[in-house]
Amino acid sequence: MNRIFSLLVLLFFSTISMAQTNKTNIWSLEKCISFAQENNIQIVRSGLNIEQSEQDKLNSFASMFPSVNANLNQGFNFGTNAFTGATTNSTQQFGNYSANLSLDIFKGLSKISELKRNKVDILVNQLTTEKMKNDISLNISLAYLQILF
Repeated sequence: MNRIFSLLVLLFFSTISMAQTNKTNIWSLEKCISFAQENNIQIVRSGLNIEQSEQDKLNSFASMFPSVNANLNQGFNFGTNAFTGATTNSTQQFGNYSANLSLDIFKGLSKISELKRNKVDILVNQLTTEKMKNDISLNISLAYLQILF
């Protein structure tokens, strides 16, 4: 009984190992490079830096527009006098309303300069990402050639 079980286990594991050797997973150079570029943490982080720079550019553009704020506060009191605490048959109504508008007329062209700087930051981050991708491609190519030789 023990021998039959051993034979079955041996036969089972040999078929699994043969099935795995028959399914060869060959990685081409292009597949290695694309996998490394898609899964590299530094490239993903650099992509997030590009998105942050684009958001900064949008924020600096939006800061050139006026800012408008409004506040409304309305209240009612029924039946009790708020000052004396005595019950009366009166209704009190109160309200506060406000609106604010702010606009920078001239700030020494700092907002325009900030917008230009944010555009340049986007370009710098894009070029940094491309450099990282090229460096990874070069390193993967060198390692791939070393394995081939």
